Amino acid sequence: MTPSNIVSIISQEILGDALRLKARVLPRTMRSIMEILKTDVLNQNSRSRLADGGYYFLSHHIWMDTDTEEDFRTSLAVAKMIYRTGEQDHTVLQRLNGYSSDRSRLPISSIRSWNIMVLAAIQEPKESWGSTIYAFLGIFSDVYFAALKPNLQAASFPESTITDINHACISVKLWLMLAKLVSSDEQKRELSTFAVWNELWPPFESLIRAIDNETYLGGTALTMSSSLSSSVINIITHLRTLRVPVASLISTHLSIINRLRAINTDDSATGKLHRALQGLSDPAPDVAVDTLIEEVGKDIVAVEKLRALEMRRDALPERRAERPRKETRHLS
Repeated sequence: MTPSNIVSIISQEILGDALRLKARVLPRTMRSIMEILKTDVLNQNSRSRLADGGYYFLSHHIWMDTDTEEDFRTSLAVAKMIYRTGEQDHTVLQRLNGYSSDRSRLPISSIRSWNIMVLAAIQEPKESWGSTIYAFLGIFSDVYFAALKPNLQAASFPESTITDINHACISVKLWLMLAKLVSSDEQKRELSTFAVWNELWPPFESLIRAIDNETYLGGTALTMSSSLSSSVINIITHLRTLRVPVASLISTHLSIINRLRAINTDDSATGKLHRALQGLSDPAPDVAVDTLIEEVGKDIVAVEKLRALEMRRDALPERRAERPRKETRHLS
């Protein structure tokens, strides 16, 4: 056995344990190992095992507030490793279908992990990854609805609600970008973008209706309406910037913003909604696709950094003792 073979075997073992969270390896070290193994001649079983570990990592790795950017870059590198493996072994990506009808056994089961997979595909438009992941829109929709459903069923909401809404907002933006990327002509672009909108917008409509019907109580309603307003403005602005067919539904967007204005008591959110309403009559801004991709990546990092900071704050003994309903921050 040559020295290079020994290094390759050791690297595979280290990376495999890191992906399965059995060993603590720095994110940048993981990326370096993946870069080394990318040029190694690994047998397909070895690559497939690493891809399965990659799915596990995307779903279960906890991002830290001190290293969020590194966690983000490493997660993207893992997603791209999965795609490259899937080019050689098509069963790797077909696992995103789950196992028969058991959606609980999906290899990636969080909105964040799917967002990373979609963003990785968008970052590499020369590859066929975009068309591959777009075919799983229906599967992702199940994950998306399952994550948001608990927020519609009680007067108070789970601790993860604002994070879920923010990641859902990012999902709508990413899948619309993906739909535009994979569409070869105007007619297909219209069909694919409306397919994304029809799949992913309804939960936001349900959240607006829940607030409108006074499902949530007191401070919970204020927090929800403020966070939801920011996310909806973000989505509508993104629609217009992308210049996708859904953006032409001006009357629908006007109605949505006016409904949110009617139920919002937060001055900051009301001001944002007023500006968004005025902005609908302005020409859509010209923003380069690369800039939009970069902005979405920053959104993911910001959401996870806020989540990690909240987790750290909640872990403090005095916070556990008080445990009031906290004012939760959200993306602007």
